[in-house]
Amino acid sequence: SQLRGENDDKIDVSARNRAERILLDEEAENPSPEVFHSLGRLHLSKKEFDEAAKQLEKARRLAPQSPEILSDAGTAYLEKSKTLPESEKKIELQSQALESFDKALEQNPRFLPALFNRAYCLQLLNLPNQAKEAWQKYLEFDSASKWAEEARANLQSLEEENNAEISAERLEEMFSAFIAEQNE
Repeated sequence: SQLRGENDDKIDVSARNRAERILLDEEAENPSPEVFHSLGRLHLSKKEFDEAAKQLEKARRLAPQSPEILSDAGTAYLEKSKTLPESEKKIELQSQALESFDKALEQNPRFLPALFNRAYCLQLLNLPNQAKEAWQKYLEFDSASKWAEEARANLQSLEEENNAEISAERLEEMFSAFIAEQNE
């Protein structure tokens, strides 16, 4: 699954390299939240998640109220977590991501990338009820884009998992009743 706000694979590498040189010059001459944010996004596009997080943290310190920066920082943490095996560090990064998405939504409750990525993060954290609510909330604001299609697919997947769990529980109840009946 792709995060909302994440670049697709159709990247002009030479243009990205030019942009990186320009941004690095700008960082040296005129460091600003916009420059750090752009560098963070550039590193996200290169799948350099640690460096992306560093740049986005610099931007966040200078512009702590920016939903775009907060959301992109969350994306960096979440993407980094996806590269790790199941571990405490993975959960810690996912929790950091969730916190960043929540802070972005405090600044702008309708910020679609944060709404989408928050729902996805909750799903990765294996919080299905919260994830379902988050996907539904996302769909309240975006019902027609390709991201809405993915949100609906994720929501349907969670519903099917829930139905399978209910069926397994029901089967266990029936089996227990059958055993109890046999023992009478």
